[in-house]
Amino acid sequence: SAVDQVEERRDLTPVTLREKAAEFAKNTVEKQSESFQRYGVLGDFDSPYLTLQPQFEAAQIGVFGEMFKRGYIFRGRKPVHWSPSSRTA
Repeated sequence: SAVDQVEERRDLTPVTLREKAAEFAKNTVEKQSESFQRYGVLGDFDSPYLTLQPQFEAAQIGVFGEMFKRGYIFRGRKPVHWSPSSRTA
C-alpha cells in the first residue's frame, strides 16, 4: 500500500538506498542485455560498461576533484544542473 511505501522510504539510509538503486540498475541492465541479444544487437555483453562499477566511480570522483581544483565547483545559493553533452546549464 501507499502507506507502507512511505514508511519503507522513511527507513532508508543513504547506504540502503544506494544498494537498492544498484540492484535495480543491475537487474535493468540484465533485462536490456537479454532483449538486445534476442534482437540481434551486437555488443560486448560479457563485460558491459556500468558506471556503478568501482573503477568508473573512481574516475568520476577524479574528474570531480579536478573540476574542484580548477574552481569550477563551489558552494552557492542553489544548484546549477550542468549538461556535459550540450555544455549548458
